[in-house]
Amino acid sequence: LNSGKAINLEATTVAELVGDLEVTSVSVIVREYPQPANPTVRVAIVCQLKDASFRLESFIRYHFQLGFDRLYLYFDDCREVEDIDRAKLLGHEYGGRIVVTVRNRELAELWSALDGWDRLCDFANSDVQVRQMLNALHALEHARQDGMDW
Repeated sequence: LNSGKAINLEATTVAELVGDLEVTSVSVIVREYPQPANPTVRVAIVCQLKDASFRLESFIRYHFQLGFDRLYLYFDDCREVEDIDRAKLLGHEYGGRIVVTVRNRELAELWSALDGWDRLCDFANSDVQVRQMLNALHALEHARQDGMDW
């Protein structure tokens, strides 16, 4: 609805949804999402962080509340020591369910062993999206080793 008026997102009928708006047509799309065949599927998330200090803890709590089993956090700036240390401390508090990786020479060496490195290596230092892709590939390897279904 592009009326600029607030709508009731908990409405059960179109009339409740649109209230006193003049409606010329309504399209409703209903999607049913299948339940997982195996409710014990272990799922992880990978995230590249920069300047995350004020939202780090809420990000972590939120994703664990959603049901993620493991968080792979990649800090793009090794100078964000307080955030990195806080993430590591939270990793201990959450029983090792947070894997913290910092962008440094060691990580760059690990990237060089990944499939696709030869096409991406020239851009790894200058392009944040390339680092995101490399971190996701690196996390995928960790997730497999950690028994995640992803």
